[in-house]
Order: sequence, then structure tokens, then C-alpha cells
Amino acid sequence: MVWSDININLELGRDGDIKKHTYYSAVENSITNIIETLIFQRRMLPDFANSLPYLLMEPMTDETAREIGETIIDAINIWEPRVIIEDIDVNTFIDKLQYDILLRYRIEPEGEIRTYQKILQQR
Repeated sequence: MVWSDININLELGRDGDIKKHTYYSAVENSITNIIETLIFQRRMLPDFANSLPYLLMEPMTDETAREIGETIIDAINIWEPRVIIEDIDVNTFIDKLQYDILLRYRIEPEGEIRTYQKILQQR
């Protein structure tokens, strides 16, 4: 099975067309889109979003980190059916005003556990 998606940075290939991501890169691109898309940013699909921007304005606590993890899991479960989430770690770094996200997931039907890392800065 081949999955493909456009390059999230809209980089151009040698042929002048937008580069494509394939296989695992396409799935990671999808996860990035799910995490980074703001509410109402996609006009034709306004529900494609999550509440992360609001959580990033909350005090940096273990409770907020837990909510961030749950929000990411919920959004991926809704919008990315290829991904089965194994677990997520959300670490708080108050001195840097950031959360480090480590997501462990599988892609069906392969089943190999893969990791995805993301840093979320508090606003």
C-alpha cells in the first residue's frame, strides 16, 4: 500500500511540482497537520482542529500536560484512521515554556511501533 501527501512546507521538486511525502512520511505529515491546524482554519472542514492553542495558554501544570496528551490522542483517533496510538508522553519544561511530546504509534497493517516528536511552545 502506498500513501502519499504533499510536502507540508510546499517545497518544489526538480520538476517544478510540489514534492510529495510517501509511506511513513505521509502519515507523519498527517499527524503534524492534525496537531497544528487551528479551529476554523480549514474553511471546508472547520471541525478539523483541536483545542491545543487554548491549552497552551493555561498554567503549565501536570494536569495541563495530561489534557494536551488526551487532546492529541482524541484528534488523531478521529482524523487519522491509519494510526493506532500506543502511548504518549507530554513533558513540561517550565523554564523553556514548552511541552515536549513523544507519541508512540503503529500503522496498520504493518504493526511496527514508530515515534513522533513535537515541541509545543506556550504562548
